[in-house]
Amino acid sequence: MLVAAQFIESLINKYGRHPDYSDGIPWYPEACIALGLKLYALTL
Repeated sequence: MLVAAQFIESLINKYGRHPDYSDGIPWYPEACIALGLKLYALTL
């Protein structure tokens, strides 16, 4: 989860805060909650 949070935080620093769209990978929700982002899960 720490690596995912660091990666998402680097994207926030570069592009600003935006909603996060994920394919349901388990560690993204924890990282988004820790960073205060709204997460949308995509289903294919």
